[in-house]
Amino acid sequence: DASTLFTASTRAVIYGLQTAAVQNMLDFDFSCKREMPSVAGMIYPFGGDHVQKFYWGTREILIPVYKDTRSALAAHPEVDVMVNFASQRSVYPSVAEALEHSSQLRVIAIIAEGVPENKTREINRRAKERGVCIIGPATVGGIKPGCFRIGNTGGMIDNCIACKLHR
Repeated sequence: DASTLFTASTRAVIYGLQTAAVQNMLDFDFSCKREMPSVAGMIYPFGGDHVQKFYWGTREILIPVYKDTRSALAAHPEVDVMVNFASQRSVYPSVAEALEHSSQLRVIAIIAEGVPENKTREINRRAKERGVCIIGPATVGGIKPGCFRIGNTGGMIDNCIACKLHR
């Protein structure tokens, strides 16, 4: 049911070191008066296992960065969404890895453009078998007003507020 994909308590992991997108998501969360950030952690296989500084309003917070999906999801059992910023070359293996955790992940948003049609069909087939909702590939994201923002959707936070998406 699309109306329940995201709530005010949705928690996500972000695949890729997309710090600007994460900060935009956190700014939206703060504007929505969420109790905790929607981003629980990041996955960056080329570095990983460190923390990244962000802002929650005016307060600094640290968000962990993991080397793989398994570690990130094990550390955050409340997470049920992945926002995947992998490139078109690496999106298939990263989503295949995520689909191994279909007992935890309900939604995977794939930002990458240019994913070959045969790989997209395979991702969708495997996700359907496992009951995981795929948004994308080549999505600009999405917003559920007052609840959750996927990546940079909606532009700058002042635009989201002017459009009353924070309520």
